[in-house]
Amino acid sequence: MKLGLQIVLPFLLILSCDSSEEASGSNASELEKIAFETKKWKEKKLDKYPYRSLMYKEILYSDSVRELSKADVLKMLGDPDREENNHLYYRIERNQIGSWTLNQKSLVLKFRNDDSVEWIKLYE
Repeated sequence: MKLGLQIVLPFLLILSCDSSEEASGSNASELEKIAFETKKWKEKKLDKYPYRSLMYKEILYSDSVRELSKADVLKMLGDPDREENNHLYYRIERNQIGSWTLNQKSLVLKFRNDDSVEWIKLYE
């Protein structure tokens, strides 16, 4: 029984710990927001985007972004983390243990064939 606790307890502690610094930003995003700045949006530190969780709502609910062309969006937001079928995916947060991703929040922009924005959504 004692040996079982020695194995299970460390495993549970590892699972309960969040190794992602971005997760701590998710609580901050509910309380604190900053104005959108292209330079901060594009900033990446150790495979994390420290400011995106604080400013993604400004893009998500922006009518002016919906009026931009794909080229203008790329200029404003930079290269996406993923691009597929006229969709641009910008990672906001990722919670992971080691290299295993538990969940991820991404801002997704879908474009029409004429490169105008069709919709902007948040995938969690």
